[in-house]
Amino acid sequence: MQAATRRRVLLPDSAPNAPVLPRPSFNRLPQPLPALNAMLDPNECGRLVTRTPTEGTHILSIRTDRSFFIGRSKDCDYRIPHPAVSSKHCRLYALVVDTGEILVCLEDTSTNGTLYNQRRVSRATRILSDGDCIEIGGHLFRYEHLAPSPTLLTASQPKQTGMAQEGPWSVGDFVVLPRTLGSGAFSRVHLAFSTKTLKQVACKRMKRRRLPGDQIAVVQREVDMLKSASHPNINRVEAVEIDEQHIHIFLELVPGGDLFSYLIKHGRLDAPEVKWILYQMLLGLRHLHDEVNIAHRDIKLENVVLACAGPFPKVQLTDFGQARFADENFRSLQGTLQYMAPEQLIATSRHSGYGGKPADIWSSGIVFAYLLTGAHPFEPWDPTTPADPNVGLPASSAEMLALGETACAEIAHSPKDGPICRAVVQGTMALPTMRFGKEDQHVRELLNRMLAHEPDQRDTAARALRSKWMLSSERELVELYHRVVA
Repeated sequence: MQAATRRRVLLPDSAPNAPVLPRPSFNRLPQPLPALNAMLDPNECGRLVTRTPTEGTHILSIRTDRSFFIGRSKDCDYRIPHPAVSSKHCRLYALVVDTGEILVCLEDTSTNGTLYNQRRVSRATRILSDGDCIEIGGHLFRYEHLAPSPTLLTASQPKQTGMAQEGPWSVGDFVVLPRTLGSGAFSRVHLAFSTKTLKQVACKRMKRRRLPGDQIAVVQREVDMLKSASHPNINRVEAVEIDEQHIHIFLELVPGGDLFSYLIKHGRLDAPEVKWILYQMLLGLRHLHDEVNIAHRDIKLENVVLACAGPFPKVQLTDFGQARFADENFRSLQGTLQYMAPEQLIATSRHSGYGGKPADIWSSGIVFAYLLTGAHPFEPWDPTTPADPNVGLPASSAEMLALGETACAEIAHSPKDGPICRAVVQGTMALPTMRFGKEDQHVRELLNRMLAHEPDQRDTAARALRSKWMLSSERELVELYHRVVA
């Protein structure tokens, strides 16, 4: 189980547009410049190098605080007035993942596609590496990666025998790169690519623990579940490779970061974008619950990933390490405290249980509220209330019984989660007085139904998709889904 301590998110800063640079025209790439090794601007994480026969070399800066557009439009940061180039042909943007790694992504938004290392990319995103070549309308660009890499291996991820610490290594039909896309309590996610298809994938790499077969069985169960749950809004498993030291799960690459990072960057979202993200989550959940009978059991902002970092993104549910078939009445406390339903928190291990599907809907309702308000819906909004250092600890045997022995034990390790857990059990939601668009009443109605205190009164994913708020935009949602997702 993981305890989340992160609360409200910050609004992003604005950044001015970069000037439009002259159009390049040449037949071969320039050699890398020594001056590119110096990173003078702290927000600069990469550069595109291009050259014209008449004006020489041009250096285009890629920054962490704004996107960089290439296309035919005068509004682009770099303009290529060629009929084969789309108005906004592609976008380059930076992501900072939880390991400290800065990733620069190339997102094709064109009609004709973009050549990336001589392979066409169409309506897809690739993570750039140092030396990559991009060709658009006959114009060539070389990418130079400037952002420093954090420590590649930790004590929990020891170096494999015969594997260089800073070099890529082969695993089955894949090459795994040392660049990290994220990390968890027992795993680290690396960028990798298939030697057969040359497609980029994500590699979830965890150290193999020396236990009698249990870990392999758990991994195999997760993989079997994901293979049975084939849906556009569920992260797909490509392959699994197991050796003497590590387990490697190769997953569909979704290079837009997670929903928590997206919320940090944008602050709370407007109701239309919240509706779009929740709509996709509910479609994935409906497939899990109704078609393959699986409960995820750890839905949270960090476990919803984005296909790109722009507005109205395609999203997927990921990290099925806690997922189980939903027939059983669950007794163990699994997931993240702040996202747990009241029936999970009051359950006493080995004495009472809870249903996985209603708990998933509750967790999705917490994500829903985070997107609308930027804060947990059961966290008090009064900033003048002083913090009590002992507020999270169980105060009496009566409170131990009310919350459940397992929950109290976990709160003792994470006292900051105590007030929220108490408010969840007591049913004291604390939403702000702000309005959530012109359909405010329907927004609050759906949120209250997803966060109903009694699990049998809670909406299912299918009922939530038929709510008044969703039905009011059904045509627009379906059209956008076919254009962006399907």
